Amino acid sequence: MSFRLRYTHWLAIVALAALCLLLLCLVIGIRIDGDPYRDLIGRSLSQSVGREVHLNGEVTLKLSFHPELEASDIRIEQPKGFGTNKFATLGKLQFRLDLLPLWHGQLRADRLSASDVQIALIQTSDGHANWIFNPAITPTPTESKQNNSATDIAAHFDIRHIQIEHLLVTYQDAGARPAQFLLDKLDAQLPADGQLLVNAMGSVNKNLPYSMSIRGGSLQQLTDGKTAWPLEWQLNFAGSTFNAYGTLSPNESRLRFGLGASDLASFGKLLDIDLPNAGAAGVSGLLKLKSGAIHLDELSAQLGLSSMTGALAIDTRSERPRLTGKLDVSRLDLRPFLGQDTEEDLPTDLPGLYRSLSQAKLNLQALNNQDVDITLAVDQWISLPGDIRQASLAVKLEHGKFTMPLSAWVEGVLFKIDMKADVSARTPSFQLDIVSEQANANGLAKLITGIPGIEGKSGRLRIKLDSQGRDGASLMKALAVQLDLQDSQLSYGNLEGGKPVAFRIQQLNIRLPAGQALHGSLNGTLLGKPIEAKLAGSDLRSAMQSGITDFTLTAVSRGFAAHIASVINAAKGEASLSFSLGAEHAGDVAVWLGLRNEARAALALAGRVSANKDLWRLSDVVLQAGNSSVHADLERRQLKGKPFYRAAIDVAQLDAVELDTLIAPSKSEKSSPSSFDIPVLPRHLILDDADIKVRVETIETSSIA
Repeated sequence: MSFRLRYTHWLAIVALAALCLLLLCLVIGIRIDGDPYRDLIGRSLSQSVGREVHLNGEVTLKLSFHPELEASDIRIEQPKGFGTNKFATLGKLQFRLDLLPLWHGQLRADRLSASDVQIALIQTSDGHANWIFNPAITPTPTESKQNNSATDIAAHFDIRHIQIEHLLVTYQDAGARPAQFLLDKLDAQLPADGQLLVNAMGSVNKNLPYSMSIRGGSLQQLTDGKTAWPLEWQLNFAGSTFNAYGTLSPNESRLRFGLGASDLASFGKLLDIDLPNAGAAGVSGLLKLKSGAIHLDELSAQLGLSSMTGALAIDTRSERPRLTGKLDVSRLDLRPFLGQDTEEDLPTDLPGLYRSLSQAKLNLQALNNQDVDITLAVDQWISLPGDIRQASLAVKLEHGKFTMPLSAWVEGVLFKIDMKADVSARTPSFQLDIVSEQANANGLAKLITGIPGIEGKSGRLRIKLDSQGRDGASLMKALAVQLDLQDSQLSYGNLEGGKPVAFRIQQLNIRLPAGQALHGSLNGTLLGKPIEAKLAGSDLRSAMQSGITDFTLTAVSRGFAAHIASVINAAKGEASLSFSLGAEHAGDVAVWLGLRNEARAALALAGRVSANKDLWRLSDVVLQAGNSSVHADLERRQLKGKPFYRAAIDVAQLDAVELDTLIAPSKSEKSSPSSFDIPVLPRHLILDDADIKVRVETIETSSIA
């Protein structure tokens, strides 16, 4: 064998051995330090994605039929026009490719895994998004090459398994507060020409787990941004389910959604959104996302006890976000929106409303961050005491100046209400002006006074509220009230078994300054007799918080004076009062006490009254009528479903002839000897079932000259 043949033979053997060794290395794989190739890999990745990519940590390469790249501390810059913060950071990245498909221009990966990943998604007011790698604007030649490269790679991406641990996605719309979404684990599939499939899990506050699944279009559709990208999204969290389907696009994204939540506020924590604490909720509608604007159309919502339909929109393109919309509300419970306690029963009276509003956590100054223009038509307003229907209101907030004109039927009475607030002030101010004209006052009187059985026609009623504070507690503490009522024809005692007693209010003025006692005046008539009175009482805060109201009335009229001091415990349905009355002549109060108009004897009357739903007691009654002196105790209670009276009457002196000139004869032919009618009392005293004890010391029968 010649030298040339031997050389060729050994060269073939060496080449074959080298090839076998190379193939063996490709099968087994060879790990090499990638630091010398850091810049080359960074430039290659930068050209591929059209963004600057920096590999700041360790880089390891494995050469085989399935080459691998391991890198740490990876930073991807934002494109121009999206700020200086990073588009994405990765704590660690592992990427394993199939070598053979690369010959066909396809990037197929067995596995892509990453950990400690942060992605910042940004959309500007002109509609550009930083996740679009082929923007509509005309790029520079270099940018065009990079962007086309990214789109081409996306068209050939075929990743069988993506696994990411600890992923934080931040979304920033133009002018809006950033929204964050934290995932503990994400598994996905990204085939070259198929749908994106994602399953993810996470937790809120480390103890409230949630799961999410996404089905989307191809990566190429998403990166070029030329066509709408189909999306189906399901989210499960703490007994709540959110579903959405539609399309994403830089120009306009449209998602039809439905939410069923066992706890609406808890669901909001997952999305980093402050939602009302309404409890169970169901919401559906059409979500439209445009550049700097969010539209909620075809909205239908059941939020706790509230039901509504309509449309809302949020515009973040100006300096101040603006919320606009129109809602038709069949039932309105405003407590969740004010931060009140929705676990308690709805307030049924004014003290209950005061206590509920004192718990409201809404910060008025927080409203100064946006503008609002919303109109509402409310069929029934259930979070306020009384029967409130057909309310129409327009909520407007412009640069911290809040106005809300409102009209509503309250207990059958039409009210015009004007609400104003300045939430831009260091201490926000609040004013409420409530006006009603002549109306039937049957239900309204009980709502305002808490006393049943008052009916009639009310004249012009005006109530003004004024306060300062940041939240419900401070507003209620500083609340001042003014009430003015004119020209009202009313009566009390309109209850079963009662008798109406007519009275007229020509002018009633009540003032409750913040932190000060009540004072006021009354000008009117009682059973046609003129009366003027001064009013005094406890301060608003202590009365509303305790449910106990102290009230005094000092009345004067021609020839008489009276003083009444009462304590009303609305919570227990109890009331007590002490009274005193003096008249120069008994005839001056004849119309009230059933006496003769011509009676000339002096009269003095004093005593105490206490009552609840089961018992009525008149105690320590002292009557001095002319020469007659009487002390009495009277009690009325229910016995076997019927009223039963017990009385103890102690007569120190009785002038029978004089009394005959005082007491007016009964006007009713059917009157019973056991029935007594004192006109000012709302009931007849019927003593058919009674236990009466009378003790008389002296009886005078001589005529009086």
